[in-house]
This record gives sequence, structure tokens and C-alpha cells, in this order.
Amino acid sequence: MTRPDQPAAAAASDDDLFGSETADYARYRPGLPDAAVRLLAATQHGVPAPVLLDLGTGTGQVPRALLPVLRRLVHIDLVDVNQHMLETALAILGPVRGSCTVNAFTGEAHTFTPTAPGRAPTLITCSRSFHWMSRAEVLNMADRVAAPNAVVAIMGDGSLWTHETDWTAALRELIQTYLGNDRRAAPAARTPGGAAPTKRTSPTQRSAT
Repeated sequence: MTRPDQPAAAAASDDDLFGSETADYARYRPGLPDAAVRLLAATQHGVPAPVLLDLGTGTGQVPRALLPVLRRLVHIDLVDVNQHMLETALAILGPVRGSCTVNAFTGEAHTFTPTAPGRAPTLITCSRSFHWMSRAEVLNMADRVAAPNAVVAIMGDGSLWTHETDWTAALRELIQTYLGNDRRAAPAARTPGGAAPTKRTSPTQRSAT
């Protein structure tokens, strides 16, 4: 995040932006619509041992919603760059996961690799976070790690940048006063070619078995 008097290079880290707000994020962020949850679960019909890979999991809203509906889930991989979010997700999923194992991977989504043979994801989800990612690299990773006939679901809410009302126009103008006219999800400066450079982090993994 940048301020008018602060260059993009001095932007706050992800933990600075979201780490202290994790509890509020988990409590107040709207969950997935029931219809979306049922649709995701239906994609796993006939899959004997579903494995979920949730990219940009945040506080684990997608797996939390799926577990009561898709009880056959055998393994979940949570991926996020924010350690605080992952810790909260693990705590939230602990009481409801049953025999399903859960791994938490701290790192950029496109750097993810499965933790063990036989855990290729049959369902890959990315809810309200794809815009933060190196999208082409993420899709290449998904293609590389997915099980045959896996389903990839990229989900998002209505966009402030395309929804035309008086209040969205006013909010866009306010945002652009601080950040300029170019739409961007991340604070990093853009390269001459227009792509925002990514910052690689050292991936770490934690698990609950």
C-alpha cells in the first residue's frame, strides 16, 4: 500500500497491511455464496479422493465452506504469502477438518509444489485473490501440478472498476488521486513493458495431520 508522500518502493509489506487485521478479516469478510459452494462440490462428483488446492486462501474461507459439503475431501493445500492469515486458517479448519489433512504453504502461488505423491489437486480454487498474483505463472503451475481432469475455479466479486454508479465513480476518483490513473492491485512499480514485477519469497510449509 502506498501513500501520496511515499514512493511505491517504500510500500508496506503484506504482513504490515493485513497481519494485524487477520481476526477482523476472518470475522467480517463475506463468505462464499451457498450456490457457489454447491457448484464447487458438484465438480468433484465421482472423484474418489478429492484434493483441494486453495490459492490465496487468506483465512481459509473456501475450504471452511467446502468441508461440511464435500466430506470426502482427503487433503487440502492452503497457499498464501501471509503467515498470519495461514495461521488463522489452520486454527479455523482444525475443528471441522475431521480426517482431512491440511498443509499450509507460505509463498507466492506460482511457487507451490505438492508436498507428497498422490496429493495432486483435483480442485484448484482462487477466490478474490487472482488479481494479486503473477497470473500466467499461476496458471502454468496449476497445469503442472493438477490431477488429470482437475477443475480450476477462479472467483471474484463485482468490480469497482466496471460497476457504474455514482458512488463507484467517486471512489475510483479518490483512489486515483492517491495512486494515479493506472489500475493496479499491487503497489510495486511497473516495468516499461507494463507488467508489475513480482517479489519472490522463500516458501515454507506447515502441516496438520
